[in-house]
Amino acid sequence: MIRGCDISPFYSVFFTDEGIVTQNGEIIGGPKEPGLHFKIPIIQKVHMVNVHRIRFLSIPINYNDTVEVKAHWNIKDSIKFFKASESTGDDKKIESIISPKFSQIINSFSSETLLDIAEGQAANIEFSNSDYEHIVRLAQDFSVDYGLNILRVHFKRK
Repeated sequence: MIRGCDISPFYSVFFTDEGIVTQNGEIIGGPKEPGLHFKIPIIQKVHMVNVHRIRFLSIPINYNDTVEVKAHWNIKDSIKFFKASESTGDDKKIESIISPKFSQIINSFSSETLLDIAEGQAANIEFSNSDYEHIVRLAQDFSVDYGLNILRVHFKRK
């Protein structure tokens, strides 16, 4: 028996996950849906990516210490996510990439605008205005390249 090697030809994908099969570091085929699947033992490796879990990212704001911003996101395209995370599937790797981009978007708005959004969301969780919609649209535009889906951006007054 080889220690540390998975010699089973079968693997199962849980209902919250998608499986990504790699061979010599290259992705083979598309994401595997939940269920029982076959792989070539030792040669192919399976990586599980949880596509249903909602993740939260705190976004640093350079000039504003009165508003806290969090993005709620999940994985929309597991292949793009896996490639963007340098074949690790690590959330922290992706967050280190998208956090500065998200900060740049947020920091392009005035402090007053961010406060208006935060106060609007405090009064009504479903609050939306043109500035908020613009922020979400910009975030969704760049996050698609990483296989992410921005579900919501939450602004809160500190």
